[in-house]
Amino acid sequence: MSESFTSVFTSITASFRERPPLVLIVDDEATIRLMTRRFLEHADFMVVDADSGEAAKAEIARIDPDIILLDVDMPGMDGYELTRWIRRNPSTRFTPIVMITGREDPESVDAAYEVGATDFIVKPIAWPVLSHRVRYILRGSQTQLALRESHSRVRAIIAALPDRLFSVDNQGQVIGDDKTLLNFDNVTTTTSIQSGSWSLFEHALRQQIERVVKDSIGNVLNSDDAHEHAISLPDEHNQMRHFEVRLVKQTPKLGLAVVRDVTQQKVAVNRIHQLAYYDALTGLPNRQYFSSELKNCMGNAKTRDEQFALLYVDLDHFKRINDTLGHTTGDELLKLVAIRLQTCLRTDDVVARADVDDFDHDGNIARLGGDEFTLIIRDGDAVDNIEHVASRIIEALKVPFEFSGHEFVVTPSIGIAIYPTDGEDEESLLKSADVAMYQAKQAGRSGYSFCTETTTVRSLDRLDLELEIRRALDAGGFELHYQPKVEAGSWKLIGAEALLRWNHAERGWIPPSNIIPIAEDTGLIVPMGRWIINEACRQMAQWRDQGLPLVPISVNLSSQQFWQDDIASVVEAAVGQYDLDSHHLELELTEGVLMRDVQQTRIALQTLKETGITLAVDDFGTGYSSLAYLRQFPLDALKIDRSFVDDLPDGDAAAICNAIISMAHNLTLKVVAEGVENPEQLNYLHGCQCDQIQGYYFSKPLAADSFAPLLTDSREFARLAAACGNQSTGTSASVAASASAR
Repeated sequence: MSESFTSVFTSITASFRERPPLVLIVDDEATIRLMTRRFLEHADFMVVDADSGEAAKAEIARIDPDIILLDVDMPGMDGYELTRWIRRNPSTRFTPIVMITGREDPESVDAAYEVGATDFIVKPIAWPVLSHRVRYILRGSQTQLALRESHSRVRAIIAALPDRLFSVDNQGQVIGDDKTLLNFDNVTTTTSIQSGSWSLFEHALRQQIERVVKDSIGNVLNSDDAHEHAISLPDEHNQMRHFEVRLVKQTPKLGLAVVRDVTQQKVAVNRIHQLAYYDALTGLPNRQYFSSELKNCMGNAKTRDEQFALLYVDLDHFKRINDTLGHTTGDELLKLVAIRLQTCLRTDDVVARADVDDFDHDGNIARLGGDEFTLIIRDGDAVDNIEHVASRIIEALKVPFEFSGHEFVVTPSIGIAIYPTDGEDEESLLKSADVAMYQAKQAGRSGYSFCTETTTVRSLDRLDLELEIRRALDAGGFELHYQPKVEAGSWKLIGAEALLRWNHAERGWIPPSNIIPIAEDTGLIVPMGRWIINEACRQMAQWRDQGLPLVPISVNLSSQQFWQDDIASVVEAAVGQYDLDSHHLELELTEGVLMRDVQQTRIALQTLKETGITLAVDDFGTGYSSLAYLRQFPLDALKIDRSFVDDLPDGDAAAICNAIISMAHNLTLKVVAEGVENPEQLNYLHGCQCDQIQGYYFSKPLAADSFAPLLTDSREFARLAAACGNQSTGTSASVAASASAR
């Protein structure tokens, strides 16, 4: 506010404060009006007069009198009637009214006060003291007006507070509320607990207040300390409402209970706790809650010198469901698994349990993440009881789940660790259970295993191997070997599959089955897949530069790399870097990768196809796909899973292989049989017109230097084919007839 404006504002307000009081005189006698005006103006009052009630109403509408001197007996509208009108008028509701009357009977005085008069003056008027009387009445009226304004402000504050106020005596009995405390007859409140259904709580709330403050009221009245209490009551819908009661001293013999509805805050706090400590998918306690509960359990067990068991449950091959049918289906299945895990536990099995006053869910099972669950079981020294619990879980999950037209069987691998034998702190005990779970998987899955010193050693070895894999990937410690693909009939080399190999300096040759699972679990499979694609292209470029002819090299593509990596860009970069023709590179994908999301898979495959590479389905026949789905994808070849080739030419495998080859040819797809190891398998597949053969019968995977000579001379394959009755120019009639008969 500027200085000039401030000075003007100050002068204006000062002028209002200095204005003399304005008096309205209403009397039908001119002499009375004249005498009254003279004496009041002489005493520095401002005066306006009116000779009738109607004239007075007009003056009141024109001016704002500070006080009205009113004759009772007037023709037309008398003083009583005019007073009633003045009191109904909002602008003069509290204006002082002095009745001037010649009547001295008590009835007249009572009538004056009853209609709203502030005071009265009896005729004949004592003129010398009139101005003093008027000034005194004004002063008293202004004091009353200030009290009314203060009263109104307090009422407004009380109405705006989100609280109820109750007065309690020194025995803890409620003797008044926020209305009676300030003599409010018509308090209009706006808070949630004071409107609508609040009255339904009134009686019960008063009873609860008396119950909780009874024991503390004495201490409150003898000190200035406040006491806090909590009250919960059901509303008309049987929903719990929560209140906080703060008891403070009002007078030496009275206490004031301030009551606030905290239901919404309680709901919000519970919601935050739910989000922080419970799994959003299954509703089970999450890792954070489990960690806290495990620490509590350890503390109790240590104090009581007791044992307990920790079960670590992991679902076998659950990743295949996510990869094949998508994460939506996988999430729904996890919900069903969580429900079934709860139903297969007994109450006395569980030691981890939440406070029922604070939480809506017992902490009997926790979901750590993904498809991993944990349980804490009492009586850790009673091995038989723990085994019964583990067996119940396994049997419960064996019952097929049905969802979205699919039927699933989910098996668990369970690791069991005992406190304190297998770990005296949270980290070591959980690690021991995790190690035992991996031991159960290695033992064949769908079972349980106790933590032992042997499993711990194996787990540590696995951690060491993971670290060494990382180092080998960074330092170029891996290499690729190439297994030939032979064209049936001509028995010529027409391609090869690049396979990862690792010759460890201390461990020797480590099989891919020990490398790939760790790479998939740790996410290393993505950079490893990039390296394999790049290395295969580099090797082909080297053969080309040596003047050797090239054949297509196929590379296996993991689901993580297909969905997480920009695989088309990776392929284009590798092919472009070594100036290769794209058709020399082939990618092999499993059915699980293809069927995860058919629409997105079709788009991704089409993008890959546009780079010029060829695409094949690996391990066909073991997943959820069908040839009808394969028609939607831009594929070039199918590889029959070796599990069917192993049983050839006997059993159902023969019929399956024959059907796959026939239907694949109808879709103009080439068929590759992998894992061919003996003449009988070769003869049958040749008779079924399988296009390409891959397996140890022709060659094991070879190092690059050993594979290179085959690029110029693959006559050995024809000799091997001839040795088992196949001619280099075609198929023997007997084998063809045998295959046809099947």
